[in-house]
Amino acid sequence: MKVAQPSKHMIFTGPPGTGKTTIARVVANILAGLGVIAEPKLVETSRKDFVAEYEGQSAVKTAKTIDQALGGVLFIDEAYALVQERDGRTDPFGQEAMDTLLARMENDRDRLVVIIAGYSSDIDRLLETNEGLRSRFATRIEFDTYSPEELLEIAKVIANANDSTLSAEAADEFLRAAKMLHERTLRGRPALDIAGNGRYARQLVEAAEQYRDMRLAQGIDIESLDVDRLQEINGADMAEAIASVHAHLNMRE
Repeated sequence: MKVAQPSKHMIFTGPPGTGKTTIARVVANILAGLGVIAEPKLVETSRKDFVAEYEGQSAVKTAKTIDQALGGVLFIDEAYALVQERDGRTDPFGQEAMDTLLARMENDRDRLVVIIAGYSSDIDRLLETNEGLRSRFATRIEFDTYSPEELLEIAKVIANANDSTLSAEAADEFLRAAKMLHERTLRGRPALDIAGNGRYARQLVEAAEQYRDMRLAQGIDIESLDVDRLQEINGADMAEAIASVHAHLNMRE
């Protein structure tokens, strides 16, 4: 007698930049190693990969997207955007995509793992749009906003991977900026979430590296510098990076 397989679909909740996509890749590798899926494949998707502009097309588009993920993991970022409300009415094209996804999650459960991701409150609203949706997911993992100190450690790892180092002054500048965003609330969320958490750390480091390189290129005898000074991001480099990155963040109320 063939025994039905338990659901392996998952929910990842949390703000952007907290490692959801990275962990999804790890999950794909683990499941492939265990023989749960055929290969360590992660297909990253969003609303545009499922929802079409005309009636009947969303089902076809969704089916094609799912077919690409068969044998692996289908990762849907900002999954709550699949079904949107417009003037108090449910988006029919998004609902068509969701109905198709639900059917395939059940019918292809032996060769497909679906992970939906997004803010916790938004995912909860999505789950309420369909009675059968919540029961499809056996596992839910919450990803928390990083603390400023954790972001600094992430920044150091990113810098080290690029053969760069943060001076004590640069680290202080970074921590000051991260704390400011951590303590500020915008549109009901921590500003650090809107900035992107880990992505924010990467943006600051990469911008600071550019300012460091420009500083070193301006009239300094590079041959007279040692490796440590060539790799070091100083406080001024980081301060300029913070000003540049913050100028492009959507920080309006």
